[in-house]
Amino acid sequence: MSYKKELLNMSRRLDQVQKKENPPKLSMVVADASKGETLPEVEDRSPWSLYLQIDEKPKDWAK
Repeated sequence: MSYKKELLNMSRRLDQVQKKENPPKLSMVVADASKGETLPEVEDRSPWSLYLQIDEKPKDWAK
């Protein structure tokens, strides 16, 4: 096996061990436009979070 493949396999194993020892924190962020809330900027977002944007109801919703 080449050194590159061995290094890649070791890197993957290390990632798996790190996730088991220190698992990522999963979260859900909800921003309601009717309350004036906004989602954080893309640079500030975590890859382990779910981001939901709730739009305002249309003006003619009840008709």
